[in-house]
Amino acid sequence: MSDPHAVAARSILAYCCEATLMVDGVEFPVDDESPAGPQDWPNAPGFLCKPGGDLALAAQRQHDAVLILTSAITHNETLRLSGRLRWTRSESCDCCAESLDRVVLELTDVILERDSKQIPVRISDFTNPALQLNPGFFRRCQDHLNHYHGDDLRAAVATHTHTLVEDIIGAQLVDLDAGRVGLQWVTPDGAMSARLDFSRPAHDPDDLGHLLRQSLHPNLC
Repeated sequence: MSDPHAVAARSILAYCCEATLMVDGVEFPVDDESPAGPQDWPNAPGFLCKPGGDLALAAQRQHDAVLILTSAITHNETLRLSGRLRWTRSESCDCCAESLDRVVLELTDVILERDSKQIPVRISDFTNPALQLNPGFFRRCQDHLNHYHGDDLRAAVATHTHTLVEDIIGAQLVDLDAGRVGLQWVTPDGAMSARLDFSRPAHDPDDLGHLLRQSLHPNLC
């Protein structure tokens, strides 16, 4: 069974509302250096940043860093990740083909702070591959789809309920997890809801995306 404190910590990394990066005691402008924010990668957190920028240079020099994150879900939890920055490779952005540098934070310390109480988390528990699918990830994915894919969700509901898409006033996902997702929608007759089970449980984030596209709409990402 996964350590619940590790689950909470990983959820904050997956879905934070505020991020502060300190490099050798100096605050770095995360939004400027890495607009996509901290990344929840399987073995270490990190950033996709501009080549040649200050963050990429600090990673090439393997500077010490502290990343402080505030939960987007609970608002009474923060996560403090300490370690050393390391540049790994350059890669192209999936959506715009822009070249970006991949920088990871090789962890030396993980501290979950809850209601001002500091709780150490073992790095091996925090980086457990089984925690790629965590409550924070599910919530961030759900919020993204509801915000950016409203028309696709309306089309999905129309298909599943054999209803004209014009009659679906609005639709959203709720209670997303590895095995199922809830649907809520509104028609001229009122509000309705349903649960949709996937063909099998998702085993990682990419697999969850595949199951959502398979079960709901091919444009979901």
